[in-house]
Amino acid sequence: AADHPLGLLSIILLLIALPVAGYAWLQHDRLWRPLAFFAGLTVAALFMTTELSGGIWRTLHNPLSFLQYPWRFMTLAALGLAMCAAIVFQRRQGLALAALPLVVLHSLLGLQPVATRAPTADSPAMWANDFMTRQIGATWTAEYVPWWVRSDRTAIPLSLHTPLSESAASNLPSFSLLDANYTHSRYRATPAASIRAGMDTVLLRFHQFYLPQWHATLAGKPLVTFPDTELGLLSVEIPMNLSAGGDVLELNFGMSDMERFAALLSLAVGVAAAWLWRGWWLAPAALLVLGLSVFSLAASASHAQAEPILSSHATVSDLAELLAVRVDAHPYRAGDTLRVTLTWIVRSETREDFKSFVQLLDAGGTQAIAQSDGDPVGGFTPTSQWRSGEIVEETRELRIPPDTGPGTLPLIAGLYRLQPLQNLPAARGAETLPDGRIPLAEIQVVNR
Repeated sequence: AADHPLGLLSIILLLIALPVAGYAWLQHDRLWRPLAFFAGLTVAALFMTTELSGGIWRTLHNPLSFLQYPWRFMTLAALGLAMCAAIVFQRRQGLALAALPLVVLHSLLGLQPVATRAPTADSPAMWANDFMTRQIGATWTAEYVPWWVRSDRTAIPLSLHTPLSESAASNLPSFSLLDANYTHSRYRATPAASIRAGMDTVLLRFHQFYLPQWHATLAGKPLVTFPDTELGLLSVEIPMNLSAGGDVLELNFGMSDMERFAALLSLAVGVAAAWLWRGWWLAPAALLVLGLSVFSLAASASHAQAEPILSSHATVSDLAELLAVRVDAHPYRAGDTLRVTLTWIVRSETREDFKSFVQLLDAGGTQAIAQSDGDPVGGFTPTSQWRSGEIVEETRELRIPPDTGPGTLPLIAGLYRLQPLQNLPAARGAETLPDGRIPLAEIQVVNR
């Protein structure tokens, strides 16, 4: 394959294996059968990476399309070459010793110095590519998506037309975001303004796939997490009898019960193996090493540094409430990229697709000098798919124009209807916000 060519050493090994297999066949040596099989596997796999195999790819398009890339046949080629080397060198150990310097030299010549810094990630480009190709999950549609996701993966970004939920906005408690990162978040939940008679709990959904590793607590007491909707969203039932001052709802991504059992079993097997293999003194060492490893993994996954959180509590129509905005507070310079994360909670459902926007205004607050808008969450979560009681996070990036002078610039957000073009009404408490524009923060731009 052009993208993943076969190395010179591999070619030499293949050229050795083929005549050795022929010679073994002439000598009626049983060695020829496995050697011929793995050499043939290597040749066949390499053939499937060339343009000569185009007819086979077209004929067997449906089963072969799952591989996505022809060079994935190089895995079979590598297996075949490895087995050929084992078979040949098993009979000719002197040849293996003679070839060892060649292998080392070939490996060293292929080494290249690589910078340790990570390349800049182009998240919007990745989102756009996944959206256009409908690749929900990973490098192939539905790969690594949990099995409880019932929705057609290729239809996830499309509009939803199911009947609206009857859940009322007033039944939801009031939430405030206290802190959040990739594996941890905390909210303060205060009682709803009004509660429907006979209603003991309310369903709260988070816009992420449910996994057994998610654990939820309310006021320190564990809650049951489960998947909900055809998307298998992480969900919990929140009791309505919240304390007057509010209770803390905490989400953590940790170890599931099965993972804890597996870790304890691995620990016990490691200690037993150390005791039986080298003596009693290795058992405490193995116990210490494994314990430190588990502690290190748990500590690193618990509380990473979170972005500063600014409370918002602005409602947009009767659809949603903007709970909070996360944006770095440090001064920016002209040309920098501004990353803004919005946290919405859905108060009632709609089957209309509204757009969200974030704009950076000039110092006078009259003209947008940078903006990002479109369907929420990179296009994968149109508002017609928002469910009542769902917390949705979306991140938008804006580039401050290179010619921007120093000063304090307002940052605003909101939702709008595309046809006819109009911002949805927004309010903060009893205050109506002009033109549906929600003030988020003030961005400091300094000289370079």
